Amino acid sequence: MSVFAGYTPSGKVDAINVTADSNNPADINISYTADKQNSFYQFVDDNEEGAKVGTSHPISGTTDEMVDLTKAIKDSVPTNYDLVPDQSMSYIFKASDNKPLIIHLTHQKKVLSDDTRTISRKVTITDPDGKVDPESTTQSVSFSRSNTLDKVTNQHIYGEWNTKQQTLPAIVLPVFPGYTPSGKVDAINVTADSNDPADINISYTADKQNSSYQFVDDNEKGAKIGTSHPISGTTDEMVDLTKAIKDSVPTNYDLVPDQNMSYIFKASDNKPLIIHLTHQKKVLSDDTRTISRKVTIT
Repeated sequence: MSVFAGYTPSGKVDAINVTADSNNPADINISYTADKQNSFYQFVDDNEEGAKVGTSHPISGTTDEMVDLTKAIKDSVPTNYDLVPDQSMSYIFKASDNKPLIIHLTHQKKVLSDDTRTISRKVTITDPDGKVDPESTTQSVSFSRSNTLDKVTNQHIYGEWNTKQQTLPAIVLPVFPGYTPSGKVDAINVTADSNDPADINISYTADKQNSSYQFVDDNEKGAKIGTSHPISGTTDEMVDLTKAIKDSVPTNYDLVPDQNMSYIFKASDNKPLIIHLTHQKKVLSDDTRTISRKVTIT
């Protein structure tokens, strides 16, 4: 009797002995029934190199039967996964060796607001009077990139930054004559991976200044007396010279009253301070002169 793999005959045809007197044996009709078959479908994760997702899902049928699994598969897709398009979701049972049906999944993605990064530095400029200058500022540049959430792994997938490099510009510092700034503000290139540059605080130091004071003789039409006397200080500093001047008045001179004996240094062109003197006078006994004549009469 013929053998059809995966099918079972409805009976068998045994040998029988007959004689001339035997009646015709009953006719035998043999049909074949498809055998029961089993397999399963298995979800795999294409984002994780085909790793299995969950347990297998059984399929049952019979030899050569085609089972449409579309609804069953769609109803059993795990949360946060999508089916890869255009894959077979039907199964045809063979007589044996019914391998599993592999169903490919990908992770669902959620597009979020762009990821942004701001790089900044604060520049504070303090003028010689201790006031914050209007040139003070906070410089900032921003970078952005796409941000997508993988709903299976809960990890963020970032795109490329919108620009590779930006510049925090240099600042031309205000000029205060007679003062030197404590530093400078150079341009600096930054990327989205840069740390915030250090804040910059600019202050001004008064420059060293020099001048002198000079005694002059008012009784001699302002003629200089002796050499000049050096004065040192810094821009805008007021130096009280009262003691120094009084201690250095030349012998036999007096200071002219009510004259300035302090000095304020300018940023430049610090002219000497003129100190006026007069001669000392000493009152002596009156100078007398006698005029006489002798008259003799004989």
